[in-house]
Amino acid sequence: MRKKLLIPLLVLCVAACASTPPGKTLRRAPRAEAKNMYVAGRGETLESVAKKFDISVAALKKANNLSRDEVTEGQRLTIPAAQSGSFLPPNGKGEEPVAGKMRSRPRVKALAPSGPAPRIAENLVWPVSGGSVSSGFGIRRNGKHDGIDITAREGTKIGAASAGTVIFSGWGPSGYGFIVVIKHSEELVTVYAHNQKNLVERGQAVTQGQPIALVGHSGRAEASHCHFEVRVSRVAYDPMEYLK
Repeated sequence: MRKKLLIPLLVLCVAACASTPPGKTLRRAPRAEAKNMYVAGRGETLESVAKKFDISVAALKKANNLSRDEVTEGQRLTIPAAQSGSFLPPNGKGEEPVAGKMRSRPRVKALAPSGPAPRIAENLVWPVSGGSVSSGFGIRRNGKHDGIDITAREGTKIGAASAGTVIFSGWGPSGYGFIVVIKHSEELVTVYAHNQKNLVERGQAVTQGQPIALVGHSGRAEASHCHFEVRVSRVAYDPMEYLK
């Protein structure tokens, strides 16, 4: 198989998801601030906050003009926006995910489907039980929606659609809040965005259905939902073609 090129940013390609899905606006998650603001909790440090958002302490200090490493309870912190780039290294295998140092210009442009959804060996299950699809896959007036939005109550568990390895877990760019990206095979990757909280770390192996995050509306989302993508060889396909 020809060696894969650098995968473009999986989340930056879904700008349409930033719009508010229909339905009731639920309360915000505890300590959540609009867009890129975060309120430090008791016992937290700059290091723990930086780890939570998968950024460096230096970047966090620079964004907040801090000269010391201490942070106090209730202190509002600006979380620096991630730059566009990729969650995978140039070899495309995901052993060393890039976090906080993503390229400003992806090497490869986002690819559009050129035919029907290809077959995959994995059987994907719904990441959220009891939810409903508020926004489907396809072209919108303001752009292309590369996944589906599944509405559910805040804090509902999000499960892995199939077994795999977490290649990114952190605060994503372009308004998508907390994101988890799972690699299932050389070709198959799934994305889960706008999470209230991520429950897994990069490099962690997960089983099908294992809780990986909680439904939320982090980033630019006014109502709780899980934005879910299925990508095969870097191309986004309609998840409804694969979900059982």
